[in-house]
Amino acid sequence: MEEQYIEWVDVGDGSREEMLNDGEVDIVIATYTITHQRREELGFAGPYFTAGQSILTGWYNESLVRSEYDLIDEPVCTLEDSVAEEELQWMGADVTARSSVDDCLEMLDDGDVVAFSADNTYLVGVVQENPGEYRMVGEPFTYEPYGIAIDVDDDNFRMWLNDLLETAYDDGRYEQAWTSTIGDTLEIPEEGLEIDRYVR
Repeated sequence: MEEQYIEWVDVGDGSREEMLNDGEVDIVIATYTITHQRREELGFAGPYFTAGQSILTGWYNESLVRSEYDLIDEPVCTLEDSVAEEELQWMGADVTARSSVDDCLEMLDDGDVVAFSADNTYLVGVVQENPGEYRMVGEPFTYEPYGIAIDVDDDNFRMWLNDLLETAYDDGRYEQAWTSTIGDTLEIPEEGLEIDRYVR
């Protein structure tokens, strides 16, 4: 068996951009939305998954929040330095940003906010782990393409990763990974992977 030279690093409270730019890591695989602003500083392969910002509430306040429009002028928790934070501020919600999912759930449980808004990938996990306590309401209201981040100047590595993603999709490994993780909750997109092989 071929020896693997991979060392996994927990980003923790550190900046993904700083870790890549400082050479501390070579690649970041996470729930990391590709944006034009981030692509100025980092290279991105993919997207390998397209998420969407959604809304989580407790069962008790379903009638108060049904869609993103009900969040305007209302207290909402989201995760720090996320695309969701920017979107909620733009919409006019009263945003509180916290460093962890648990912090936002605590605020929701205490009645300090009417909802927790983040990418559906986070919220689906919360619902699955806490049956009967929370529900997702409305439909995803943003487009959040997740990418694999690397050094901004390493175009060859970026193209190699894109090739790898497409091969995994074509030979069935992508579908197998999807089915074994989130397949019970989210259907695999019929359109398949839509890799963005952008040129800088």
